[in-house]
Formats: sequence, structure tokens, C-alpha cells
Amino acid sequence: MANVSVDIQSELPAAIKWLGVMRGQLPFAVSQALNKTGFDVRSHLNKSTTRFFNDPTPFTQRAFLVQKGNKLDPTVYVYAQENRSYFAPQIRGGRRFPKELEGYIRGLSNGALTGKLVPTKHARDRRGNPRRAVFGQIARGLSTTDRGGFFMGTPKGGGRPPGVYRRSRGQLYAYFVEVPEPRYQPRFPMQELGTTEAQRVVGPYLRSSLQRALATAR
Repeated sequence: MANVSVDIQSELPAAIKWLGVMRGQLPFAVSQALNKTGFDVRSHLNKSTTRFFNDPTPFTQRAFLVQKGNKLDPTVYVYAQENRSYFAPQIRGGRRFPKELEGYIRGLSNGALTGKLVPTKHARDRRGNPRRAVFGQIARGLSTTDRGGFFMGTPKGGGRPPGVYRRSRGQLYAYFVEVPEPRYQPRFPMQELGTTEAQRVVGPYLRSSLQRALATAR
């Protein structure tokens, strides 16, 4: 009967050294890999806004940031910036957050307007957002009657909702109107998008980080 013998004694010192190096370098390598993964996820989420929003502004396309981890705490956070609060209901659904424009217009109205406001086509830019110049026009042209310029409140007759209106050449044009409390369905699948991208890249990043760590270890 043939016997196969394997002598591993000569390999033990090298194996022990390798394990020691691996143990020492692993936290740093993991942190590096997760940080790179986080930046890939951020880039993927920012780019994905063009798929789930209609012609998003550059402000929306740069919404996400990364908080890096380290070898003591390798946790990486990818999140929408605080001044993009409109992302929360788009991700989870629910009540729309108040907008700055609503507070500004309600302040000008002296109590005539109290509800949620949306801009009409006369006040929107090509992306559907209120034109900045409109607010100055309203403030300069504000009138307490509906006989010219802008006025805030409920027009007489016609069943029109409360809002901001402008009278021009015998016609009444709505710029902002009050609407019922808007509630959103989830629209931007952040968790799914981020998880898919992280799973795609984290393995190669971890292998690469370990190889570099072992190559430079002393």
C-alpha cells in the first residue's frame, strides 16, 4: 500500500507569521474596503436620481454624502444631506415636509393663507420648481385687492382655491394655490439601490485591500 506523507513542520513558521500579519492588518483593510464601498454607493445613489425623479436639478443629483469609518469602528454611513429634507418622504413615503417658499408666502399673506402651497405653471421653471424671481415679483406687486398686481386669499366667484393670484388684462392667473396635505408613496428605493451596489463592489475591494496590507506589512 502506498503511503502519502506530508511534512508541514517547515511551513508552520511562515503560516504563523502570515496569520499574525493578517490579524493585525485585517481591521485596517476592512475599513479601507468599506470606505471605498461607501463612496461607490454614494455615486450610485446620486446618479440614480435621474432614473426616479423627473429632470432632477444638480442640487438633487448631489444629495448624498459619506461619513467614513476607521479601523476601530469601520461603520460607513451614506445619507442625504440635511438640506435635502424632501428626500425622506420620497424614500419612505408619508407626509411632505414644509417648504421654505410656503413659510415665506404665508408670512406675506398676514394669515390669509395657512395651508400647503404648490406653484402653478405661471410660477414654475422647466424642472417644475418655483422660479426665484417670482417671489420678488409677488412682494413688489402685492395688493390687498384683486384689481391689479398680486393678491393673496380666495378670489370671489368661480370656486377658486385660496392662493396667490395675479390680475392682468381682465384675467386672473394663479401662481400658487393651497392644496390638501400632500402624502407621498415611496419613490426612491435607496435601501435597495445602496445594498445592490455595496454587494457588487465590497468583495473585490476587500480582497484588494488585504493584498496591499499584506504586501506592505513588516
